[in-house]
Amino acid sequence: MLAGRLVRSTYQPNLLITIYTDQQHAKYLNPTRTQEPMFAPDIPVFAYGSLMVPDILRDALHLEPDSELVPRYKDAILLEYSKYRVIGAVFPAIAPCPGGSVTGRLIYLQDASQAAALDDMERVLYTKKEVLVETTNGLKHRAYTFVWNGRDDELDSDRDIRHSS
Repeated sequence: MLAGRLVRSTYQPNLLITIYTDQQHAKYLNPTRTQEPMFAPDIPVFAYGSLMVPDILRDALHLEPDSELVPRYKDAILLEYSKYRVIGAVFPAIAPCPGGSVTGRLIYLQDASQAAALDDMERVLYTKKEVLVETTNGLKHRAYTFVWNGRDDELDSDRDIRHSS
C-alpha cells in the first residue's frame, strides 16, 4: 500500500494513474495496468519524435544493443496534424491541425512486451489514438500514435518544427 494522501485518480484506456502525495507533499504516480489490450498486434505505431532515433527506440523498448528484436520501420506522413515543441521540454507533441502534416516512421513492434514498454513510457503525457498514415509509396496504413493530452498553452505557438527536429 502506498503511503500518502490520494490527490487524483484518472483512467486512460489500459492505464489507471493515481497521484498521491507523501508526507512532504511531493507528488508521485502509481500507474496500474488494466487488462485491456494496448495495441492490436498487426497495427504499427507512428513515431514522430525521439522514438525515430534507433538508440532511443531500443532503450524505450528495453532492448540490449545487439538484440535481434529491433522493430522494422517505414517512413510515413500523418495528415491533418502538426508537430509542436512542448514548452520546457526536449520532446515534441502532435495535435490535430487542419492542413497540417507530420513526417515520421511506422514502427512494427515485435511482441507484446514492446507494446507495453511504449505504452508505459508515453501514456502519462499522451493519448494513444488510431490514425491513418501514408507511406512514401502512396499506400495508406492504419497506425497508433501518441497525441498530446495536455493543455494547448503548453505547446509552442510556432507549430511547424519539421525542419528542426
